[in-house]
Amino acid sequence: MKKELIRIVKNKDHEILLDPSQKLPGRGAYVCRSEDCIGLIKKKNALNRSFKSKVSEEIYDQFNEVFNDR
Repeated sequence: MKKELIRIVKNKDHEILLDPSQKLPGRGAYVCRSEDCIGLIKKKNALNRSFKSKVSEEIYDQFNEVFNDR
């Protein structure tokens, strides 16, 4: 089930990154692999609340790259 999700991690330097290997250290959040799900997460600021910091637009752009690579 975890392999079907995308992991985002906030590392000790407070950087928020996509974690395709699902092995980076830090606080992680798992997101479903659908554009609708990502849109809802962005709209509701769910990642901002999860990480207690602002998630940049670059992260959401990286999600789009993941979907375009399929």
